[in-house]
Formats: sequence, C-alpha cells, structure tokens
Amino acid sequence: MANVTSTYSNSLTYSSGTYVRPNSTTGYSYYYQAIQLYTYTRGQYNFRSSSSIDTYGCFYNGYFDPSSPGTNLVVCDDDSAGDQQFSINAALDNGLVYYLVVTTFKPSTIGGYVVLATGPATVYMTSSTPSTTSSSQIVSTYSGTLDRNSGTFARAFSVGSSNYYYQAFRLTISKSSYYSLTSISSMDTYGCLYSYSFDSSNPTDNLDICNDDGGTALQFLISEFLETDITYILVVTTSRPSILGDFRVQAKGPAFVDMTSISPSSKALFFDINIRFYLN
Repeated sequence: MANVTSTYSNSLTYSSGTYVRPNSTTGYSYYYQAIQLYTYTRGQYNFRSSSSIDTYGCFYNGYFDPSSPGTNLVVCDDDSAGDQQFSINAALDNGLVYYLVVTTFKPSTIGGYVVLATGPATVYMTSSTPSTTSSSQIVSTYSGTLDRNSGTFARAFSVGSSNYYYQAFRLTISKSSYYSLTSISSMDTYGCLYSYSFDSSNPTDNLDICNDDGGTALQFLISEFLETDITYILVVTTSRPSILGDFRVQAKGPAFVDMTSISPSSKALFFDINIRFYLN
C-alpha cells in the first residue's frame, strides 16, 4: 500500500510559547509549538521538518507539559533529515493521542516551518499551543462513532435524503467566552450547533449554525460565543448520507467543555430520551 503524506505548516513567532527544551543549555528559552497527532491506522510513521531555520523536534507519547519537558518524552532529533531539519520515526496506534513539539536548535529563533508526516494513513495534526499574548486554551475531546445503530435524520440544509447518521452532544460551558468546535475524522463531517434543545424531526428549530468544511481535511469548524446559562447541543453528522465511521470532537477555549452524548443507541429509544431531555 502506498504511503500517505500529511502536511502541517505554521510559524514560531515572538508570541509563541517559550520553554527550556530537552538537551538544551540551562537558562536559555526556546520558542516552540506543540502539535497534537492522531490517526485511525496503526503503523510506522515519519515526521520531518522543512524550514529555513535550524529546527529541533521532540515526540511525546501522551500529554506534553512545557514545565516538565522530559515527561512522556520518547525521542528528540535535530538534523537527521539533513539541511538542519529533524526527522523522527514513531509507531502510532489508532485512537491514541501523541504530541510533536517543534522548536529550534538555537534559542530565541523564530521563523516558518512545515511538518511532513508520512505513513500508511493520514495523520491529523492540530496546534495545541496557546499564544503567550492570549489566555491559555484548554482542549476538551470526545470520541464517538456513527454506526448502523446511530439515529438517522434529514439534516439541516440537506436535499432529498433522510438517511444521515448522527450523534448529538449536550455541551456544558463553565465560562462564557469564544470557543471553537472541530472534528477529526476520516469521514467528511458536518456539524450543527443548537441552543436549548435539538429535535431530529425539526432540524432547523433552535439552530444556531452549521458548518461543513471550515476545518482542514473536510472537517467542520464552528467558532461561537458560548454562554454558561444556555444549554447547547452539537450534532455531528456527515456531508453525504449513509456514511459510517469514527470521529473525535475537539472543543478549544478558556475553560473545559463537558460533552455528554444524548443520542439514542437505536431509533426505538429516541422518543423516550427526547422526553426526558426536555423535562430536565
């Protein structure tokens, strides 16, 4: 099977986070960016940089904490790709989250870069590093699956089909602010955000916004101001009907977003669950 190459590009700037990277000289600060990695296919992958600056990369199995850069560290690399670029080989398991930290060999260096991930399938790469000029962003994640037991409906703005599988999530917001909601999936996802309640038989009632491909790789991206005194429902479905597959939802903002599935496991349960939801 031919290898797939996924690409991520960004820049280290004066607004990027700083830390003391592994194998560095004590007392120096290095700009960095942490990239969350996720794939749906187990296998061996290579991550290499392309940049005009002398890059330095570190791979983490699990979370990355810049105040403790040795925790969960698997390997770092400086120049294995040649031209002062890093190259890291790593085994990824499907459904697990990893982090690649892009920084530099010399301290206080800024510039643009590209990360190329090559392996048996797409690697979804998402920045999880806040700017030092803004408040920290907290990432909340929920994993789900659209299968033949999922509910079906005629999604908002669809034409000629009522067979879109979906999963609905109740969002609980602990701090009123702007949040982004995005999907990570091998499917072409479609997301809709509702206020107060969601009725699959009337998918435009209480609808705030829908999005198809606002994110990367055919993923939805919704950015909205969410308030603590309003119950929101995020409906994850697909751009085309009758599509099945796994997905993840990431919520980014200044506080944790609690996501609770309120979708029935079969159509027979849907009416009862809706009654209990409206009575809450």
